[in-house]
Amino acid sequence: MKVGENVKRLSRVILISSLLLGGTAFGELNSSAYAAEFDNETIKKVHSLKKLILPNDGANKEETKKNAWKKHNHAINIVEKFYEDQGVTVSNDFDDVKYREQVKALISVVFGFKENEQDVVSEYLKFIDLYENYEENDQIDKLTKKFDEKTISEDELSILFDLGATDGPETLDIPVTDEELKTHLEEDYASINEATVASIIMPEDDPTPITDPTTVNDPNPDSVDTAAGNGYSALKARDYAYKWTSNTTRLRNNASYGYYSNLNNCYDCWWDCTNFVSQAVATGGIKYKGSLGGIRYSANWYYASSYPYSPTFSWGGANSFYLHFRDRARVANRSAHLQTGDVVSLDTGGDSKIDHNVLITKNWGNSSSQKFFTAHETDTKEEYALDRYYNLGYKVYGLEMDRASNF
Repeated sequence: MKVGENVKRLSRVILISSLLLGGTAFGELNSSAYAAEFDNETIKKVHSLKKLILPNDGANKEETKKNAWKKHNHAINIVEKFYEDQGVTVSNDFDDVKYREQVKALISVVFGFKENEQDVVSEYLKFIDLYENYEENDQIDKLTKKFDEKTISEDELSILFDLGATDGPETLDIPVTDEELKTHLEEDYASINEATVASIIMPEDDPTPITDPTTVNDPNPDSVDTAAGNGYSALKARDYAYKWTSNTTRLRNNASYGYYSNLNNCYDCWWDCTNFVSQAVATGGIKYKGSLGGIRYSANWYYASSYPYSPTFSWGGANSFYLHFRDRARVANRSAHLQTGDVVSLDTGGDSKIDHNVLITKNWGNSSSQKFFTAHETDTKEEYALDRYYNLGYKVYGLEMDRASNF
């Protein structure tokens, strides 16, 4: 491999590792900058990006750190003890990317803490989510400047769009009548023809047999595997999630999708909630979209691992995934509309940036307390229902995958 290719590959490692770990340290990039003029739509989009909100604990970053250490000391100790029991040492350093990800990884298991600890840890999760915005806002400024100077690379432009705040209505936890739900589910699916990446073949599933006694048969209303109008099989997505998640073991990732593990030269030092959800919905039949090598603007979504190609940012990045399917599928306006196979995107700190994605795998009824999810980060398989997130005050965005354009 030529020296130039080595440099470009290293730059991509830095970029994608940063994306999966919160996008907080890009380093020096050497990939080629755009030579052509940007179109008006791109210019407008860049200059309309909103900064992310910051914690209110102090006037500046240092003061915020000082105040937060006192305010969240109990939660810091709880988190430290949680990881200590797993034989993992944490730094307790707000500026340590790995530590922040270790804290945020508790989003799906915070409900397992003692009742008097859940709110304490949840508030700490919200703080960490907002604290990292100090660095991300600096990155927005730096990348916007490079855009204006026309020295920005394609990878950097994709990162810039990923850093921007999301918008759109949340999925509200408001009861609906059976008649309203029936009407919603019977709405005609409007197919939209879109170009797909036909040249990429999905990896074959790792044949390793995996069994987990935490998966049991249940009276799931979505037990009949009838593909949606767009060809999506919710039960195939669910069964994939069942296979690759455990409540007893950290299964991590299907080796057939080993790009990020190989990129980081380890099996468990990266955070794969969205990579896991992407694998599940792709197995369910959501088709790849975009052009091979096109990773910009979250418009493309596919998995590729043969150099020089890689997964799109929307495949493994929580916010990019939401941005892609917000436009491609439909954001449910009621939690009752969510069914098995749908994706729930979560904003923990209320900064309008998605931090976590989970898959609904059990749907017992209309209430959010009857919709159970399966997820990675810290593995959880239907231990908790969606109402837990509402009760902790997180912003919830439900993506109806059976409504995604797919042809």
